[in-house]
Amino acid sequence: MIAGHDNEYGREETRTYIKYSIKELYDSKVQPKDLLSAKLYLYQRKGNLNYYINLHKVKDSWNQYSLTWSTQPESEYISRKLLSSNIGWKNIEITDLIKENLSGDSENFGLMLRLENPEALPAYYWSKDCSINYIYPYCSPGLEPYIELEFKGNILPPKTELLSPEKNSIRNNESITFIWEEVEDIDGDTVYYRIEFANHPNFESIISSSGWIESTSYEILLPEGDLYWRVLTTDDSSTEHLYTVSDTFPISVDRTAPMRPIISSTEETYYGDEILIEWMITDNDVSLINAEISERSDFATVIERTDSESSYTIFRNLEEGFYYVRVRATDRAGNLSDWSEVKEIFLDSTPPIIKNFSLEKSIEGRDGRIYFNKDTNILFEIEDRSEIYWEIYLENSRKDLIAKISGNESRMNVPFSELVDTNSISDGLFYLYLKATDGGDQAGISFVKYLY
Repeated sequence: MIAGHDNEYGREETRTYIKYSIKELYDSKVQPKDLLSAKLYLYQRKGNLNYYINLHKVKDSWNQYSLTWSTQPESEYISRKLLSSNIGWKNIEITDLIKENLSGDSENFGLMLRLENPEALPAYYWSKDCSINYIYPYCSPGLEPYIELEFKGNILPPKTELLSPEKNSIRNNESITFIWEEVEDIDGDTVYYRIEFANHPNFESIISSSGWIESTSYEILLPEGDLYWRVLTTDDSSTEHLYTVSDTFPISVDRTAPMRPIISSTEETYYGDEILIEWMITDNDVSLINAEISERSDFATVIERTDSESSYTIFRNLEEGFYYVRVRATDRAGNLSDWSEVKEIFLDSTPPIIKNFSLEKSIEGRDGRIYFNKDTNILFEIEDRSEIYWEIYLENSRKDLIAKISGNESRMNVPFSELVDTNSISDGLFYLYLKATDGGDQAGISFVKYLY
């Protein structure tokens, strides 16, 4: 860091900007009246003649990577000090500036150093880069600028940061372990903590407390409900009523299991290779539904488990057969409900089989054609493990639909007269179809008869 006239960089004048943090003083509740002195220490590595250095308070934000002569922020003169050209530590009084920062009368944007005579030969100081980058071979760690503070009386340790459970957590543990960050006391005293729990964020009525402990964790069994926790910090030089206070975190303790869900799917047979299960919940706190499917009613083996945040789940790529399904609820705290009632389901993956399709009282002519009349009956038999739907329809030679009937019986003897009034159609070529489906619209074989 350079202040003064520096021919090496081709500038008429150089200035030094320094940032500092007093967060620990804020956290420790240091009052301006308790600050006896504050001094900025700089290690001068090179000097020419004795010189006056001017101290300025910076009044706006700045960035060390973008700071230039034209972008430097506004500053205000504070004081001047005569410094020698000898190599070594130099100190500058900044007590009033730090007190202004503590009281809030002045926002902390750092400070600026400039020689009172800008044309004088410069003074050189080590920056924090001395110990970070070792710019010069003769630089040693520990030569960075620092501020030395002297206080009146004991200084409290800074407030701690709460780590776990996180803010707005919901827990169902019988015992909950609370963890916070370890802090160091500015005076080097032993630090003590006290964790407190209350039903209200103002902590007017504390329901439980740890007492003063050195540990940064505490395990406790808490009652169910919405609670608040915080940690007080003190040292062995302070009285019972002097401490810093952490932020306050809300936490909910819930060990009550939710109501078990109800499977609302009414289907007892599914078709294809998927089973969709829907459910209803009566507990508003449910966050997840666990579903299981098994080939055994006791669920000794489970084919698949799913976790769903919606009102249904789908089990896919299943083979035909009987299955058993059950669901249970998980609330936001992780409590599990009882399993629902088990639902038995049959999965039908096989289309219907038409075992017979023939005509009774029809005549097969010498030409191989089948002739029918009003006395002809239609016979068929269909096999399937679930519900059956069939259709018989008659088309003319132009493929126009003449008549159609349907039903759900597996075995039938249908008089032709129920299909069509034979007196209303002319002789000619006709097509007679039988199509069978099950509840899943799985198509059976369509048989075609050519009739005259």
